[in-house]
Amino acid sequence: MEFPCTDRRDPIIAEHLEPTGSLMHGREAQLVGAVIMTLLVMTGTCRAESTTWTDEFRVEFPEALLLQPPSPTSHRVRLDDGLDPASTPGVAHISSFDVQNAAVDVTLPQGSEPTSYSSIASRPQASPAFGPGHPPRHCAVCSTWQKLPDGILYPSYIAGEKEPRMAAAILQEKDRGTVLEETIGGRLGLLRYGTVGPMNPQGWQWDLEGAALLRQDIDEALDVEAVDFRIGSVITYKQGQTAYKAGYYHISSHVGDEFLVRNPGFQRINYVRDSLIVGVYHNVTEGLAVYGEVAYAFKTDGGAEPFELQFGTEYSSPNAICPGGAPFAAVNYHGRQEFDFGGGLNVLAGWEWIGSTSNRRLRIGGQFYTGKDTQWSFFDEDITMTGVGIWYDF
Repeated sequence: MEFPCTDRRDPIIAEHLEPTGSLMHGREAQLVGAVIMTLLVMTGTCRAESTTWTDEFRVEFPEALLLQPPSPTSHRVRLDDGLDPASTPGVAHISSFDVQNAAVDVTLPQGSEPTSYSSIASRPQASPAFGPGHPPRHCAVCSTWQKLPDGILYPSYIAGEKEPRMAAAILQEKDRGTVLEETIGGRLGLLRYGTVGPMNPQGWQWDLEGAALLRQDIDEALDVEAVDFRIGSVITYKQGQTAYKAGYYHISSHVGDEFLVRNPGFQRINYVRDSLIVGVYHNVTEGLAVYGEVAYAFKTDGGAEPFELQFGTEYSSPNAICPGGAPFAAVNYHGRQEFDFGGGLNVLAGWEWIGSTSNRRLRIGGQFYTGKDTQWSFFDEDITMTGVGIWYDF
């Protein structure tokens, strides 16, 4: 028997799971029952919220939604009023799940029932009115201003070799030996006008990003060979399954002191890009996404030329929200004008875990890269690297 785990947009496990197979009795039935209970407990950890109807919200619906006229005494009810919503005209009782996942029919008390709750919740101006002192903290369909919001609207590309995140990969390069490629950084939201929370947020957001992307030579006592510094800021917008970004980023490349000592004849270059960037990210299905972006550098140095492009596809299983995780795979191509839009092909695959309430992502797996060097201090060298790594996005 298989119990499918929930995905990140529908955190409620199906309540009606039909068993398959032959009917068993006695000890076999007890064993099956024990297994079922164990699986229910384990998969229960995948729930973002409970399906139990509670007194978490008492919501006053607009009068136009009630099939029977409301009483003149209809009023808003506070959470601490201690009143029975079924006995209060014009007041409905719903759970936080219904507010967040407003694509179901909601039965109102006294036999009154709107045709579809989704017609209400899809419009922020028609969202339920909460009692005084009780803002809609869990209303995923309400657009509000939020400083330092949870989550981001436009995700970092899984196989993007210059994306800001926390990462470390041990890679074997056929000519250079074994290297440790690391990324220390991340992206965070400064301001959002949109829905609340990190799980499939919608609206507008202003993000800040930054990272140090460095290489250490494992064969030389972890000497630092080179480091690229990236910092930027983007405005992102998401509606439905499509997200957009536009902004600016700066990247500059530096060679490590230890590398210069070991290679006194090396001629350092000052590779710099100050770029304007636009991108589109679209979820074709729940787990499969495609994306593309174009950047124009209005300031360059060290051999860089203005245009660069990046595109790819990635699969991130919705079941990665389960305790056991799920597989992922991604392919990214990054081309630059200085190589006639040649560049690098990066492939990642492995296992992934997604936070059930934070949407943060931890991945482990293998990596294959071929093309121009990922450290842009050596930007015109051709390399091929293979190895394993760990990546964390937040």
